[in-house]
Amino acid sequence: MKLYTPLGIAELPDNYADEYRDKSDIELLEELLRQDNTGDGFLDPILVSILIDKKLLFKGERVNDIQAKIQRLKEQL
Repeated sequence: MKLYTPLGIAELPDNYADEYRDKSDIELLEELLRQDNTGDGFLDPILVSILIDKKLLFKGERVNDIQAKIQRLKEQL
């Protein structure tokens, strides 16, 4: 898997993403919000990379944008 970092692209073994492999798009976005709410300022860069690759996360999006996206995805079920 490719992880885009400020220093360039890093190649990571696919097993780094194992904890996210079986999660739905909604679950992945909810996990991002959960990490954001911990207050420690850490977002798993692997999760962020997966969301960017899936076109579920874009630069400059805010929490309320992600919450609205989750709601739209839930309505499509």
